[in-house]
Amino acid sequence: MGTDFNEGVKGIGLKKGLILVKKHSSFKEIVEELKVDFDYEPLLDLFKNPKIVEITDIPEVKPDYPSLVEWLTTSNGFSKERVLNTISEIKEEKSKRENNLTKWF
Repeated sequence: MGTDFNEGVKGIGLKKGLILVKKHSSFKEIVEELKVDFDYEPLLDLFKNPKIVEITDIPEVKPDYPSLVEWLTTSNGFSKERVLNTISEIKEEKSKRENNLTKWF
Protein backbone atom coordinates (compact mmCIF):
# COMPACT_ATOMS: atom_id res chain seq x y z
CA MET A 1 0.00 0.00 0.00
CA GLY A 2 3.03 2.26 0.06
CA THR A 3 4.81 4.50 2.52
CA ASP A 4 6.67 7.80 2.43
CA PHE A 5 9.64 5.75 1.24
CA ASN A 6 8.04 3.48 -1.37
CA GLU A 7 5.12 3.56 -3.83
CA GLY A 8 3.93 0.11 -2.79
CA VAL A 9 2.07 -2.40 -4.94
CA LYS A 10 -0.82 -1.15 -7.09
CA GLY A 11 -4.16 -2.49 -5.90
CA ILE A 12 -3.04 -3.18 -2.33
CA GLY A 13 -4.58 -0.91 0.28
CA LEU A 14 -5.32 -1.18 3.98
CA LYS A 15 -7.82 -4.06 3.81
CA LYS A 16 -5.97 -6.27 1.34
CA GLY A 17 -2.66 -5.49 3.01
CA LEU A 18 -3.94 -6.52 6.43
CA ILE A 19 -5.40 -9.75 5.03
CA LEU A 20 -2.05 -10.58 3.42
CA VAL A 21 -0.04 -9.78 6.56
CA LYS A 22 -2.31 -11.99 8.69
CA LYS A 23 -2.11 -14.82 6.14
CA HIS A 24 1.67 -14.81 5.59
CA SER A 25 4.73 -14.70 7.79
CA SER A 26 7.05 -12.77 5.46
CA PHE A 27 7.24 -10.19 2.68
CA LYS A 28 8.62 -12.90 0.43
CA GLU A 29 5.46 -15.01 0.77
CA ILE A 30 3.24 -12.01 0.05
CA VAL A 31 5.22 -11.03 -3.07
CA GLU A 32 5.11 -14.64 -4.29
CA GLU A 33 1.33 -14.83 -3.84
CA LEU A 34 0.78 -11.53 -5.64
CA LYS A 35 3.17 -12.53 -8.44
CA VAL A 36 4.61 -9.03 -8.63
CA ASP A 37 8.10 -7.77 -9.26
CA PHE A 38 8.62 -5.88 -6.00
CA ASP A 39 12.00 -5.47 -4.31
CA TYR A 40 10.92 -5.48 -0.67
CA GLU A 41 14.43 -5.94 0.80
CA PRO A 42 15.36 -2.20 0.98
CA LEU A 43 12.01 -1.43 2.56
CA LEU A 44 12.33 -4.27 5.08
CA ASP A 45 15.84 -3.08 5.95
CA LEU A 46 14.57 0.47 6.46
CA PHE A 47 12.05 -0.69 9.05
CA LYS A 48 14.35 -3.18 10.75
CA ASN A 49 17.32 -0.81 10.87
CA PRO A 50 15.99 2.74 10.94
CA LYS A 51 18.38 5.66 10.88
CA ILE A 52 18.44 7.06 14.40
CA VAL A 53 19.20 10.73 14.89
CA GLU A 54 19.87 11.85 18.41
CA ILE A 55 18.47 15.27 19.19
CA THR A 56 20.07 16.81 22.23
CA ASP A 57 18.87 20.41 22.26
CA ILE A 58 15.19 21.09 21.76
CA PRO A 59 14.41 24.72 22.48
CA GLU A 60 11.29 25.46 24.48
CA VAL A 61 8.84 27.46 22.41
CA LYS A 62 6.01 29.15 24.22
CA PRO A 63 2.76 29.73 22.33
CA ASP A 64 1.89 33.30 21.36
CA TYR A 65 -1.75 33.10 22.43
CA PRO A 66 -2.68 36.73 21.69
CA SER A 67 -1.46 36.37 18.08
CA LEU A 68 -3.28 33.06 17.76
CA VAL A 69 -6.53 34.63 18.99
CA GLU A 70 -6.10 37.55 16.59
CA TRP A 71 -5.39 35.27 13.62
CA LEU A 72 -8.25 32.85 14.34
CA THR A 73 -10.84 35.54 14.98
CA THR A 74 -9.86 38.22 12.47
CA SER A 75 -8.50 36.21 9.56
CA ASN A 76 -10.56 33.04 9.93
CA GLY A 77 -13.85 34.15 11.46
CA PHE A 78 -13.79 32.04 14.62
CA SER A 79 -15.76 33.20 17.64
CA LYS A 80 -13.43 34.92 20.12
CA GLU A 81 -15.28 33.33 23.05
CA ARG A 82 -14.83 29.81 21.63
CA VAL A 83 -11.16 30.43 20.84
CA LEU A 84 -10.47 31.71 24.37
CA ASN A 85 -12.36 28.75 25.91
CA THR A 86 -10.36 26.29 23.82
CA ILE A 87 -7.06 27.94 24.72
CA SER A 88 -8.07 27.79 28.38
CA GLU A 89 -8.78 24.05 28.02
CA ILE A 90 -5.43 23.50 26.31
CA LYS A 91 -3.58 25.32 29.09
CA GLU A 92 -5.43 23.30 31.74
CA GLU A 93 -4.69 19.99 29.99
CA LYS A 94 -1.03 20.94 29.52
CA SER A 95 -0.77 21.74 33.22
CA LYS A 96 -2.21 18.32 34.15
CA ARG A 97 0.25 16.50 31.89
CA GLU A 98 3.23 18.41 33.23
CA ASN A 99 2.25 17.59 36.80
CA ASN A 100 1.77 13.93 35.95
CA LEU A 101 5.14 13.61 34.22
CA THR A 102 7.22 15.41 36.83
CA LYS A 103 6.29 12.96 39.58
CA TRP A 104 8.25 10.25 37.74
CA PHE A 105 11.56 12.12 37.83
